[in-house]
Amino acid sequence: MARLATVLCISALLPFLSVSTSISRIQRLRREIRELNDTEWNMYATAVNRLYENGIVRSLAQKHSQLLREGIHGTPEFLPWHRAFLYEYEDALNEAFPEAMGQLAVPYWGWHLDAQNIHASPVFSTKRFGGFSQSQRGCISTGSFSNFRPCVLRGSGFRTPIWDEVDVTNCKS
Repeated sequence: MARLATVLCISALLPFLSVSTSISRIQRLRREIRELNDTEWNMYATAVNRLYENGIVRSLAQKHSQLLREGIHGTPEFLPWHRAFLYEYEDALNEAFPEAMGQLAVPYWGWHLDAQNIHASPVFSTKRFGGFSQSQRGCISTGSFSNFRPCVLRGSGFRTPIWDEVDVTNCKS
């Protein structure tokens, strides 16, 4: 656990250390995925594909998985660690796609906009992350990342609506 605390402390400070890249110092604007036009999405998707091709996605996924196994979720260190992890990922995106001049940021999904029908969400369209159609192996077969090997798996076990009126009312009270 001491190792985890050290990693978290250092990770939280990375964006502010003098050894960080100039890319890290650029203020990033994370936007809801629907706010990205096709050109902006294509820049993001191209950068992700480049990171995938050179093994950086796998390396970051392994780092993320390791810290999950060590119990990072549910700790006070989670938020600063996750912020630093996103900075690291965004730095890699911007290095992979220098044409973006440091402006690439991870879009977020305002899932509440799709809570009544996840399957109809534009996030899961063929233009973005791919739909729920799958190959026989369960791999996504459409979208910007359908070429990944090993493939991206997506279960379609979403309960729709994810939140009903009772859930929302309970949340508000």
